[in-house]
Formats: sequence, C-alpha cells, structure tokens
Amino acid sequence: MFDAQADSPDFTLALDISDSDTSIEFLDLTDLLPAPNLITIRADNSDVTPETIYYPTDPTGNTLTGVTRGYGGTVAKPFLAGAFACRANTAEDHRLFKANILDLASAKQNEIVVGTVTDVEDGVAVTYSPGGTPRALILVPVCSGADLYMTFMQFVSLETFSDTQFIANIKTNTGSSGNPMTLTWIAVM
Repeated sequence: MFDAQADSPDFTLALDISDSDTSIEFLDLTDLLPAPNLITIRADNSDVTPETIYYPTDPTGNTLTGVTRGYGGTVAKPFLAGAFACRANTAEDHRLFKANILDLASAKQNEIVVGTVTDVEDGVAVTYSPGGTPRALILVPVCSGADLYMTFMQFVSLETFSDTQFIANIKTNTGSSGNPMTLTWIAVM
C-alpha cells in the first residue's frame, strides 16, 4: 500500500507531456511523498478523467522518471504545461485496501475452543488446554439451581491467562471472595 497525504499540495506540470512520456517535469516537487507512490494529474479542476501515475523512484530535481502511465485502471493521456497533479485517493488505493483486508481475513480465521473446569477458586491458577495461546479468553459461570453456592450472587472476571493456565477473580455481591464454582471457558484462537 502507498503512503497517503492529507491535503496534498498541487504540483504544476512544467512541460507538455504526451500519453507515452515516462519522464515528467514539474515546476516544484517540494513535499512530494517518497517513492514508490502515486500521483494523479488532471488538466484543470473540471477534469473528470484524471490519470494516475506510479513513480517507482524519488525525483531527480523536479523530474519524475521511469513512471508508469495510466496506472490502476486509468487511461494515459496528454497534458499541457500548467496541469495540476496531487496525491489523491485513487481506485488503486481502494483496491489495495480491499485486497489487504481480504488477505488478512482469510489468513486470520478465528477458531473458537470451548471447555469446562470445575472447582475454580478465586485467584487460584486453573490448568486448561485450548491448544495454544488464545487471542481472547471469556469465562462464563455455569449456574445450576442445585448448586448450594448460588444462594448469593457471584461475579467472575479474568485476571490473567496463558496457553496452559488462567486465573479468575470470583467475588460475591458483597465484594468478598466467591465460592469454588464451575466455569465454561471460551478461547478465541
């Protein structure tokens, strides 16, 4: 993905260019983002078909060389001296964002692993086996009307976890340590 530039300055074309020129001279390229990057040229503010250009190297003076014209699905066309260029958000940027997101989504599929542990006590390490270090761990109390310990409210939160152990905080509605209880753990891998 290419660097972006909020409120990009306009760079003015110094000489006319044809639709096949790969060397483009500007009046001043101060504040041009480092290569590789994109620049978009438009004839004037009413130009509805600007051209995106890829520049692989930093400019020599005020000249971009070895550029790829008509980049990212745009069409190479001639421009007259005085045309403006800037670092605009392009369709190519959008395509790269989308491809990157889809790649990350396909490579980072979450797996959910669930298990149950009994007699969990406040602040005591519990051994479990999610199959690796989870990205997230959720603890859910298993409540049953037959449990003698459910005569008062217990609150469960997670203190720490690793790939083999977790420590839960089990408190009552009075803030004191809770009784041993059964927990279901949900590990997001």
